[in-house]
Amino acid sequence: MSIHIAIPACDELDYLPHTLKTLAEQEDLDFHAWVCINQPPGTSINNPKTHAANLATIDYIENSSFNFPITTLEALDSEVDGGVGWARNHLAKHIYEQDQEGLTVCLDADTKVDSLYITSIRAAYQKYPSAVGLAAPYYHPLPDEPRMARHLLRYEIYMRTYQLNLWKIQSPYAYLSLGSAMSYRNKAWKTVHGIPKRSAGEDFYFLQKLRKTGDLIRWIPSTVFPSSRYSDRVPFGTGVLLSEPSLDLQKKRFPFFPKSSFQKMKETFTLFETLYDHEIQLPIDDFLDSHMKGHEAFNKIRKNSRTAHQFVHNAHQYFDALRTLQFLKYDFSNHQLSGEILPVCFETDTVEELNHYRNHCFEQESSFQRCYMENWHSNQPSI
Repeated sequence: MSIHIAIPACDELDYLPHTLKTLAEQEDLDFHAWVCINQPPGTSINNPKTHAANLATIDYIENSSFNFPITTLEALDSEVDGGVGWARNHLAKHIYEQDQEGLTVCLDADTKVDSLYITSIRAAYQKYPSAVGLAAPYYHPLPDEPRMARHLLRYEIYMRTYQLNLWKIQSPYAYLSLGSAMSYRNKAWKTVHGIPKRSAGEDFYFLQKLRKTGDLIRWIPSTVFPSSRYSDRVPFGTGVLLSEPSLDLQKKRFPFFPKSSFQKMKETFTLFETLYDHEIQLPIDDFLDSHMKGHEAFNKIRKNSRTAHQFVHNAHQYFDALRTLQFLKYDFSNHQLSGEILPVCFETDTVEELNHYRNHCFEQESSFQRCYMENWHSNQPSI
């Protein structure tokens, strides 16, 4: 089983060598690395410093020795300003042309992995041949600056509690969406027509598309370590939030949705089979009425489903990860709900206390996802 590692890089000369070093230290060195040096149209004129840094990165790769093959794709002043999504898809296209049967592992140019990462990925895909992709465990190193550390912990705890709650309600989309921690079968990339060409969120939408064609490996005994640094090259995400002077933006964009909202989703899932037999009220009807033309979509799904099992499958295809998030935001804002009460306070607790709770969430998440993988065959097919 051939493995390719795809790394988009723009102005990453200070970080890429460290990422490549962790690849050089892999127990399993049977892989091919690909680096796309990409920059938006007009960068060479409008931002000569970034252009120079990208040229220096190309020179660094071409004049360095590695214990694995590496290919550079130059996309300087590319015609499409699609950001990291475009770069990931550009890499995927070139890799697919070389190897339709292999796997592609996505990294970022400032992301590190432990020495068993490739070994663990290869073993997981061999153990679960029906899997179309993988969402690996991740863990952000803490920044030295206390304010940035506090902001990072708040965001990571948000992401982890969100996934934990999805897991508890048995959502088919209870997995992590992180571009630097995902991988996929090259044939699956082709099946879903590629990675969305977006400046952010491409990982969320791509994994959602993959999940609708099959299931994702949710856990491996290895960890990805994304960078914990400020970045202004994406409209949202960890790097942007670290620059904020306060937690106000996070509170607005990423509230801790109450368990009552997740419970409404769980109750809705349990009613899908009954909904196939006859029209019934759902706990999320006010959201459907205001955003989704009521039950119109479910009525169409019913007409196109021969069995209750097929209806449930198609209902989950329709009410996917995006619509789940949209409902949670709607329920939180329109009903003026209080967020989930956590055992920590992000304004007053110490960084050490917050990190302790982050570690607790990490262990709980890992436990749940290991359980999912242990019961892989009984989980198939979920949707």
